[in-house]
Amino acid sequence: MIRKVYERVNWREKSWYAKVFYVPVGALFDLFLRLSVPPVNAEHWDRRFATMSPLFGFLVLVITVRLYTSWVAVLIGTIICIVLSVAIYCNTHRNIPPSVMLLYSCFGFIVSLIWLYMFTNILIDFIRFVILITGIDSSYVGLTFLALGGSLGGKCCSER
Repeated sequence: MIRKVYERVNWREKSWYAKVFYVPVGALFDLFLRLSVPPVNAEHWDRRFATMSPLFGFLVLVITVRLYTSWVAVLIGTIICIVLSVAIYCNTHRNIPPSVMLLYSCFGFIVSLIWLYMFTNILIDFIRFVILITGIDSSYVGLTFLALGGSLGGKCCSER
């Protein structure tokens, strides 16, 4: 499992400070992301991650929607996710994807939307923080972040 993460990161291409930042922050984020979003591609099927994805996906939902105030809902959801995890573990093979990949795809899509919702809220909180600290009008800061978001896609996808 660690070897797969090492192969995906491309350590040789990273600078020393990117490696130092990745170890405490990026590795934990990458692990939590892989545990919460199930493997929906048949080539990357891994029963260990598929078994853990209902529980960690529900944990992401609890944190994002602030469901932790209702302990009954958290307890019922946790029991349902444990039953789903046991069913996934008992009914799938280690490296052979199941025939019902559509269910994993739907669940992965829903958890990905929850991750996007969480990061959008973090970005909005950051924008409010910038407005509070600098005192700049909110429309100027909003347009600046809109322009930044529009140009980031081109920067990330362009060849060097």
